[in-house]
Amino acid sequence: MYTWSVYAIDLDGDGDNDVLSAPGDVDKIVWYRNDGSGNFSSEQIITTTASGSSVYAIDIDGDGDNDVISGSYGYINDGNGNFIISTTGGSYAIDIDNDGDNDVFQVYL
Repeated sequence: MYTWSVYAIDLDGDGDNDVLSAPGDVDKIVWYRNDGSGNFSSEQIITTTASGSSVYAIDIDGDGDNDVISGSYGYINDGNGNFIISTTGGSYAIDIDNDGDNDVFQVYL
């Protein structure tokens, strides 16, 4: 197995960084829960419906928890590390227009 993209960020709201990954040889996006001592859970599958050559996590919907975006879709976090697909797709997000919310956009190289 190889990985297209890896990102470290707190996805379950417990204050430590978890690992978000887009494995390159399968159609899924996964994350690994950190127990706070550097021990990681088995993979937690966010989706098996889309592959992502890149993944990124940031608060998209303004509720204070980190959501996940890939090159295909966005996944809204319920605050406990459970993700629901949204219509927002993209591969990166940041507040581009300085209006206080994160904007999602696709990056093509």
